[in-house]
Amino acid sequence: MYVKAIEDADRYTRPIHTIVRTYGGLISPVTSTLFFVNESGVAITCKHVL
Repeated sequence: MYVKAIEDADRYTRPIHTIVRTYGGLISPVTSTLFFVNESGVAITCKHVL
């Protein structure tokens, strides 16, 4: 059941991998998700990701 759900969701979602670097030199990896909502390539994500 879960494998099928993940395979279905994988068709519409893509990870966004970024890093955040502070002025103090700390580097933190960040992962977010981008959802494709139609065949024209329109994508949505959360406001804090932008």
